[in-house]
Amino acid sequence: IPDVDQGRESRFTCRVWFKEAIRRLNGAQLFVNCPDQRAIAFQYNQLSIRLSQYLTTGKAVPWSS
Repeated sequence: IPDVDQGRESRFTCRVWFKEAIRRLNGAQLFVNCPDQRAIAFQYNQLSIRLSQYLTTGKAVPWSS
């Protein structure tokens, strides 16, 4: 688990990997300009929840901001 996520994450998951990838890309000024990794992690979680709902029910849920 990356140092920045110690205390927030109990294990290395795909979400931890995703956040670290965004941090590294952002640090190298490549591909993603994301100064707020927590916000993108929140959005990632929301999209993951919607995808799992769609895959289990076959119904899409409306987007909200």
